[in-house]
Amino acid sequence: MVMAGRCDHRYKLLVLDVDGTLLTSQAQISPRTRAALNRAREAGVAITLATGRRLATVRPQLAELGITLPIILQSGAQIVDPASGEVLYHNPLPRDEVATAVRLTVAAGLQPILYENSALVQHLLTGPAAHDSPAMRRYALARPDLVRRLAYDALAQVADSLELATIDDLPKIKPLASRLPLAHCRTLISYSAALDSYFLEVFHITCSKGEALRHLTGHLGLAMSDVVAVGDNYNDREMLEVAGLGVAMANAEPEILAVADHVTGSNDEDGIATLVDELFTDH
Repeated sequence: MVMAGRCDHRYKLLVLDVDGTLLTSQAQISPRTRAALNRAREAGVAITLATGRRLATVRPQLAELGITLPIILQSGAQIVDPASGEVLYHNPLPRDEVATAVRLTVAAGLQPILYENSALVQHLLTGPAAHDSPAMRRYALARPDLVRRLAYDALAQVADSLELATIDDLPKIKPLASRLPLAHCRTLISYSAALDSYFLEVFHITCSKGEALRHLTGHLGLAMSDVVAVGDNYNDREMLEVAGLGVAMANAEPEILAVADHVTGSNDEDGIATLVDELFTDH
């Protein structure tokens, strides 16, 4: 139970999801949240991120908050040192199941994307542009220098990729999720406000933010009981379950609210700042 107004010295690491948690619905870090995180750091609390994003798309938040600790990326598929780009941990897809997932995705009329197992320069491997959905076209145009177009036969042979994804409308995404009977993979569906569309993501079956958090705490010499983890979406569930204190934003999915130890305000109500004040500020 979080005790308002009492500085809790049990917790040494604050791990934050990004979209829907750290960022407001306008994709900003609010001034109050930024100030609260600075106070937490001054109180000796280490801060890092655990996100579904790639290193290239989370760098603005790292710079704004001055985060230098290793970060969890792509829903737990990577842990990366943001300064050097060194991959400290990775959990790639099984090669045989990549081939199956590519074939089934294409058969469903959707465009597969494979993410290279790298960090500083991570190419997005995908099929011919003629098969892009409108959302996929917008996604590819954001970093055209990273997009590599391959024939589908070649795409199916890619080894060591971190995840397979496709971006489209939910009525097209959901049926594919039910047709991916991959023994060693797991699927996640999430909404992208920036693209006004849905991602279907396929990961190794053991890949999660929770599993990556276990590796991160070991790397940092911490216990899981030292950690406060905060999130709002389905890919945050395992992280909230294994952390010493799992906190859901008020705007979280019902499944995430149900597993959380505590609920703070929404991302548009400075929920992170409220939590920091409750846990780490003496009154």
